[in-house]
Amino acid sequence: MRHTTNKINGLAVMVFSIIGITLVSTSFYVMAAPSAKIPAQPKIASIKILNKTPGAQITRSLNWPAEAGKIIELDSAVSAIQITPAVQKGYSARTYWAFRYVWSDSAPDIATLVDDGKSLATQYFKANSFATRAISPLIPTNQKQNQGRYLTIYSFATNKDKTTAIAGYPFGIDYVAAVTYHVPGVATVAAEPAPQPAPVNDDWSQINDTKPGYRE
Repeated sequence: MRHTTNKINGLAVMVFSIIGITLVSTSFYVMAAPSAKIPAQPKIASIKILNKTPGAQITRSLNWPAEAGKIIELDSAVSAIQITPAVQKGYSARTYWAFRYVWSDSAPDIATLVDDGKSLATQYFKANSFATRAISPLIPTNQKQNQGRYLTIYSFATNKDKTTAIAGYPFGIDYVAAVTYHVPGVATVAAEPAPQPAPVNDDWSQINDTKPGYRE
């Protein structure tokens, strides 16, 4: 009887040992297995800026994010601005775009760009606000009306998948960039010399009487 019990106990130990080895091996495999690769998301790499002037237009480029936070002085002849952002090289998925511009009395803080962009997108965008056309509307500068102010144009990019590269952003937005212009203020004009006070107790109305023969 004792011999039979020992055989049963030995068999049980072997079975549980095999189960334990299997569980450990499976657990190790799961832990060591590579996590699912997140697909690449669009990132804005450059922004082409079109400045329209009467009878002409000037094009320049801004590298992003190398020139993030740069404030561009607006030429006095520019009447409107249009921007065209481009994503990084090698990215082939279709990208959808939305734009928003803001006038402010002080320069925007590049440190709050992400939060400011999230606020704008949440407040003003809808799902149909995004299009495949990577070009902003033509934005009038109204320099006479906006002297001394700042114009910031935001670009939002998304590939409309289920992943967003910016936590908390609506509509699956993956990237935001901005261009800021400063409209020159009124030119400072040198003050004219203050008029000198008239001599005390001098009656200029009687000049001809007090100085006979004086004529201009």
